[in-house]
Amino acid sequence: MATETPPNASLAREDNSHNPDRLWNATAKPLWNERMRDYGTFDSITEDDLVADNSILLMTTFCNRVAADPPIGKRLKTPLKYDTLKMVLTTIIRKFNDKFARGLAPNVPALFPEDDVKRWKKILKDGKSRTLMEGDQDSELFKNCFPIPKQHSKRTILFPAQDFQSQEARDQSRKTDLNSLATFLFRRDRYSELAKLLITFKAIGRGGEVKFLSYRRMYFDEYFNVLFTQWFQKKTLKSTPLGFVPEFDHPESCVFLALGCYWAVGQGLVRPPGQDICC
Repeated sequence: MATETPPNASLAREDNSHNPDRLWNATAKPLWNERMRDYGTFDSITEDDLVADNSILLMTTFCNRVAADPPIGKRLKTPLKYDTLKMVLTTIIRKFNDKFARGLAPNVPALFPEDDVKRWKKILKDGKSRTLMEGDQDSELFKNCFPIPKQHSKRTILFPAQDFQSQEARDQSRKTDLNSLATFLFRRDRYSELAKLLITFKAIGRGGEVKFLSYRRMYFDEYFNVLFTQWFQKKTLKSTPLGFVPEFDHPESCVFLALGCYWAVGQGLVRPPGQDICC
């Protein structure tokens, strides 16, 4: 006798967060083995690895690594939501307890105390929000973000050559005119210098002097088509999201085009192992 497929069965199969076993096999265990490979796989961990405070140290290390580099979902290709990360944490803790807790003496403290579990959840939440430049909720991407100009004007982009009447003055102004400098560097394939110039110029008036930028702290929002960087300011030591938008009127001064050329033909993706500094 043929059986009827339940409604939304395909959706249920995709929603791992509501199926602990599926979440464990598809997300939690692979994530643990990936982030904790230097400690061994989950199956290779023994009771000796969890004695004393080792269990707390082990889970803290895992949460810090996940928070520093939020995992990307395989199906939607977007960062996992905080609720999913929280479920991953509780599922891993449950699996450890199922594996070892029964063999522990009655008076031995819990492997994963409740206060530490709360702390780990906060690490995951704060780390994900900081890394992906989100607010308290996943939808609050623009919270505390440096302002993005509503439209271009002489206050947000500078073309001083247009302000001079004499040809001599206009020729001199090209030494400081953004478009002229960008065209000069672009024609000479100096894409690294061009990207640094444009990123710095377009941040003027929105953020203080930057200490460094990191690819790991960049996020491209596909809905708004905005590239966000974590702008770590040298003087205040504060890190704030700073958004960049495409430049359609003057492509030679477009951050997107400059970065694309730098990555494609300027060895912008070549760097020593372990380094993610871009500028």
